[in-house]
Amino acid sequence: MTQRSHAIDPVLAKRVETVLERVDALPTLSNVAARLLSAGSSDRADIGEVVTIIESDPAMSTRLLGLCRRADRGLGDRVRTVKHAVVMLGLDAVRSAALSVSVYDLMTKEGQASREALDAQLASGAEATASTLSFDRVGFWKHAVAVGCCAELLVGQNSRLGVAPEEAFLAGLLHDLGKLVLELVLPRAYGQVVRLAESRAVDASEVERAVIGIDHHEVGKRMAERWNLPTPIRDVIWLHSRPIELLPEAPHRGLIGLVTLSEAICRGLHLGFACDFGQPLDAGTLWRDLRLSAKGADSIIQPLHTALSDRLKVLGLDVDAGPTLLLESLANANRRLSRLNTSLHERARTAQASSRVLDAVGSYQRSVASARSIAEVLAHVGASSMQLLGGVCPGALFQPAPDEPWQLLRFGPGSEVISTRLLDPLPPKARMTWTHAPEPTIMSMSMLGLHSWLEPHLSDVPELKRLKLMPLIPAGEFAPGALLLTTANYEAVGLTPAQAHPLTAGWSSSLRAWGATDALRRLSGHLQESARRVAELEAALARTQSLDSIGAAAQSTARQMEPHLTTILGRASVLKKRLTEAQDVASVGAILDAVNELVRLAATLGEPGAAPAVETVHRGSDKAAA
Repeated sequence: MTQRSHAIDPVLAKRVETVLERVDALPTLSNVAARLLSAGSSDRADIGEVVTIIESDPAMSTRLLGLCRRADRGLGDRVRTVKHAVVMLGLDAVRSAALSVSVYDLMTKEGQASREALDAQLASGAEATASTLSFDRVGFWKHAVAVGCCAELLVGQNSRLGVAPEEAFLAGLLHDLGKLVLELVLPRAYGQVVRLAESRAVDASEVERAVIGIDHHEVGKRMAERWNLPTPIRDVIWLHSRPIELLPEAPHRGLIGLVTLSEAICRGLHLGFACDFGQPLDAGTLWRDLRLSAKGADSIIQPLHTALSDRLKVLGLDVDAGPTLLLESLANANRRLSRLNTSLHERARTAQASSRVLDAVGSYQRSVASARSIAEVLAHVGASSMQLLGGVCPGALFQPAPDEPWQLLRFGPGSEVISTRLLDPLPPKARMTWTHAPEPTIMSMSMLGLHSWLEPHLSDVPELKRLKLMPLIPAGEFAPGALLLTTANYEAVGLTPAQAHPLTAGWSSSLRAWGATDALRRLSGHLQESARRVAELEAALARTQSLDSIGAAAQSTARQMEPHLTTILGRASVLKKRLTEAQDVASVGAILDAVNELVRLAATLGEPGAAPAVETVHRGSDKAAA
């Protein structure tokens, strides 16, 4: 047989490990029950030994005789001693009855201890485990006993199944043992399981796997193994509630199917508290799959109520008569119908709310398509808010970027921006930062410390005292900051922020898209300005490089001219001394002045070094001439 498999994450895996550790810490069966199990089946057990074991526990003996007298054997009060019960009913029947009493007593006492601990916690003000009140322990046992009685009755009508009535009763009684164990070891979590299963109209096992990480089938199997219960009983606990065709081939396949059918019948009759709120398997289909007698499930309804009433009296669950059970089952059915009716109404309201939100989303998307700026987008958001949430929306606060001032946008009646005002810096106590939540909440201006900052600019708004702020998006690198001024109220229109999320998410998406567009536009302008400055720097660099080239050429030319100018200076000086005519001397002097000017010019352009002074050249020239 393959176990039910389901993937769990590490957190659930740790939780499953904790659950199994707590299961292993639960008490074992009583010494009497353990000795009965070890005594073996009727073909190899000592009747005297079994009688001695049972009689060693007087309380169990009394309860056991009560169960045996009420078994559908027609024996009545003739069963007066344990030995007589063994002789008249058989060893297996008495042993199963004794095990039933032992398990019931053990789990009831353990449950009572859990209830007392819960009462102590509640009395001390602890609220952590108050959720366990959603588990109806008495109702659970009524359901368990009902399934056992139903299985026993079905066996009596269909002997070809090859199942002993007492084994069928024990299997039915313990089929949901795992639920009781989970409620004992994890009362708080199992209270949540019951509530979620009821609210979602599903069976407990589906929620158990999601919340706890393991379902009652596997936990019950673990407990049955720890108690060393017979293999057929273990497999019933593990595999019941599956369609017959999905059950594995096994010698006790019929017993598993029988308990599954019994549970479906009892759930259909609303007997007790099953912790399951989904649609039960179809009893008619299970009946046909098991090939039971042609009488049908209706044939055991009256005997079932009678048998259940008798068994509950023996177990001390204070049921007076069969009609009381019938009335209780009718009340349970009415409660279930009431829950279903409430659930349907709630779903209808949710569907209506969703329809209104989707209509508002469509209307907003059509209108915002004509927007040409982020300010116009905000105006369309305001109109959309009034359409869905009611109230008035006279404007919005807008910050293009975190380092820019806030602006107050005022809206007109036609979703247009009629004015834009730059606001003064925020007051010292203002709090313009908030955590962006999926569903924006509506906050008062006083909460953000903005009332005195905005009031002078909104004095013409009649609803000023009721005006609040709805944060849309916080300012970021590529997103503007935006808050809507509104008198809207989710509750007034029968919506929650979560239900309005598709629309508010559309608002935020539009604003982010336009914010990114504006940010890119500003970035493009910055890039263009940067490109212009780079071009200017490149032109200046080119001019600098051109002047450097001219300077290098001038320096080279000056160095080449230096020796020639020196020679001219020397020879002109000698010539000047030899001339006698005043006119000629004046001409040579003019030549000397021009050459000296050339020397200074060469020194200025090329920095050739220290240019020779005229006097020095003269002396050098005189020596050369001499």
